[in-house]
Amino acid sequence: MKYIKRLIFFILKNILKKNLIFKNVAKKKECIILANGASIKNYDLKKFSNYDVITTSMMFLHKDFKYLNIVADCEVAPFILYKYWRNPYSKKIEKNMKLEMLKKTNRFQFNHPYFLSLTNFFSNLKKKNFYYLYDFDEKKFNPNIDLSNKFPYLSGSLFCMMGIAKYMNYKKIILIGTDYLLDTPIIGHFYEKESQKVSKKVFQDIELSFFKEIKKKIDIEIIVPENYSSKVFKSLNYESFVKEREVKKKNYDIVSVENLKLLDSIKMEYRIF
Repeated sequence: MKYIKRLIFFILKNILKKNLIFKNVAKKKECIILANGASIKNYDLKKFSNYDVITTSMMFLHKDFKYLNIVADCEVAPFILYKYWRNPYSKKIEKNMKLEMLKKTNRFQFNHPYFLSLTNFFSNLKKKNFYYLYDFDEKKFNPNIDLSNKFPYLSGSLFCMMGIAKYMNYKKIILIGTDYLLDTPIIGHFYEKESQKVSKKVFQDIELSFFKEIKKKIDIEIIVPENYSSKVFKSLNYESFVKEREVKKKNYDIVSVENLKLLDSIKMEYRIF
């Protein structure tokens, strides 16, 4: 089975050459990487409308998403566009309720580029602005990032987004909503009812090494909520960055109740209500 898999993806390798159009395309010096962390709940996303934004996953459900200039949108989970999949939480093969939710919420309605795992190439859902990434079983982070070849950054959205930003040749990255990078990590998403602080280590040594190496090549800052900091990257308080204080909000203030109900139904162990 392993050899069949390798053969299939070797045949598909030329599909990745389409990604060459993103090499060194950055027209601005800096971009924002906007993740789905709980801290986003209290931020005004309209404050970031003048930046190029690389984002992922459920950010499109945020009511202020329409104000952002999205240059890349990542949905990196393997086999996410098929009717049946292995649920990452239950580890069981089951009907893909997340796909149903993505369709109902028009996940792929926008004209900006979407980056997906090459495993999704044979799904029935296809768009001209779909671009595929694959690691070809290469797990070691390679500083010579190439979207058109082996891309070993699909183990998490953050790595994928940073890899894309590097390939596009941004000189500075501003991280927002990357709450796992805080000294006291916050676990949870902006669309969940609650979040929690943890004291345990979130990232593995190989991942921390990646952060250490990439910040030698790109200026990276992380925007942090009030009373937080990060030792991984230079941290800047949200209030200092946008010249406005955080406003405490609930998940239903920034995501419609209809969409919250859909999120609650997809068996992903989200804490919505």
